[in-house]
Amino acid sequence: MGCWNQTCGLTQIHIRAGEPVLVFPLIESNRDSLCYSTPYWTPFPIPFASEYNDYGGGENSSGLGLDMILHFLQKNLAEIEQGENKYHDIAVKREGFDEDKFWEAIHEMRLKVNVYNKEKEIGFVMIKQSVVDYLIEHEQFSQYEGYDEKGSKYTKYKFADILTSLEVVLDKLFVVEEEDSDVPEELREKLKFLMRYNALERISSDIVDADKHNWAAQWLRYGIGSHLGYSGFSSSIVENKLFKYVEAGDREGARELMVQFFTMKFIDSFMMGTRKFWSPQAGAGSQNNDQSGYRLLMGAMAHVLDEEKAERDAWEDGDE
Repeated sequence: MGCWNQTCGLTQIHIRAGEPVLVFPLIESNRDSLCYSTPYWTPFPIPFASEYNDYGGGENSSGLGLDMILHFLQKNLAEIEQGENKYHDIAVKREGFDEDKFWEAIHEMRLKVNVYNKEKEIGFVMIKQSVVDYLIEHEQFSQYEGYDEKGSKYTKYKFADILTSLEVVLDKLFVVEEEDSDVPEELREKLKFLMRYNALERISSDIVDADKHNWAAQWLRYGIGSHLGYSGFSSSIVENKLFKYVEAGDREGARELMVQFFTMKFIDSFMMGTRKFWSPQAGAGSQNNDQSGYRLLMGAMAHVLDEEKAERDAWEDGDE
């Protein structure tokens, strides 16, 4: 098979060669409730940046997520011997496993891991970086603030406000506590482990108690959603990496980790809101880049939503 256009996981618009994308590695899910975005596939907590290479994979990839997913795969890989067809039934081994092998093994549907005593397939989905940037810039979130004689009250905030308020969370994480010299080293390590347990949730709860408009803490307060957290890609991957940065005093690394984690959570919440599933996309092998169908569909969606809004407005006007 030659070159073809990839498909964006949010818009289903074609991705052309060389386009910047965010790559979200996926793990096969246990069949779960169709209420959520993850009944079939669950995303890795951290995406990575890449450029579409015109052959179903990426190139010039970068970001924390790339190193983290490769480390996860090397640790949990279900090794496969070469099959009868040496061109497609490729061997997949821990030794020498790298980004090139990641793309190749997924393309040949031979990338699997052993987690929770089960063998699960690994895939990925690409989302146009331009789409992610647009959504992040324009999306407004709402927090319910109560009700008065004028109706329900909400506070609006944006993704940039989450990142600004993240500094307070980092301040809490990077507090250097004096060690009690009378406490044995072994006990100090046990205490450190206990302090880390659900540390992000506990720290965030304390921050929210003092400032309910700290949006980063609000997003972290209840941890990662259960539909994301109980897959082979556990949220503990993020916390373990985060505390390595804390131990090393690397605040910039910790900040970047959390920014990418929030990005994944944002995309997941957007998928939930638009009734989408995480999944590898259709169209592999297609070079079609016709825009007419997308524009017709967007027009149909706008028409339906405008009709629904008009009905609601008429009902509210009649109720006054």
